[in-house]
Amino acid sequence: QTRTSTTPLYFTRSEVTADQYAACVQAGVCGTSTFVPNTTDPTCNAGHSGRGTHPINCVDWFGADAFCGWVGGRLPTQAEWYAEASNGGARWYPWGRTPQAHCGLVVMDQGGLGCGQGSTGPVCNKRSGDSVSGLCDMSGNTWEWTQSSGSSGAPGTLKLVGGSWLDDLQGLLRTTSERSRPPTLTRRDQGFRCVRDTAP
Repeated sequence: QTRTSTTPLYFTRSEVTADQYAACVQAGVCGTSTFVPNTTDPTCNAGHSGRGTHPINCVDWFGADAFCGWVGGRLPTQAEWYAEASNGGARWYPWGRTPQAHCGLVVMDQGGLGCGQGSTGPVCNKRSGDSVSGLCDMSGNTWEWTQSSGSSGAPGTLKLVGGSWLDDLQGLLRTTSERSRPPTLTRRDQGFRCVRDTAP
């Protein structure tokens, strides 16, 4: 975990990987109902032998929350995530105001889904797109669950931030981007990272 320069918090440097999540499932903490396996949907990373270092996707909020608690942390709020991703509001993208998102910086829909790979990418594989504190994939790869309530027009939802491998619009890949979804929803474009209030 990395202590950020924008907050007094410790964020996981990357989105939680499929292998890391599998360990939580094997420990009996993260339930099998909290995610969709690759055997059910080939775009989901859980159980795919070649995607252990990809972010866990197709995971609901309850699974994300359980994992973060298991490792001694929690999900960030949208405001905490934004403070780091935007360098306190100074950056449109984690790397700065320019250039716009492209596949040299972000796993996105450019030249095909997931930069033409048809899937997410390994975490921390686009280091030129890192945030000010060196966190990976805060734009693209997967939308990330937070513990913040969704928009006022979407009761019973929680916010996700950051954009994903399915997105090609610049607005969806900026630090201000967010979506509100029900916590039970599992989608191929959503994952998460954790935060701690004290050093691990």
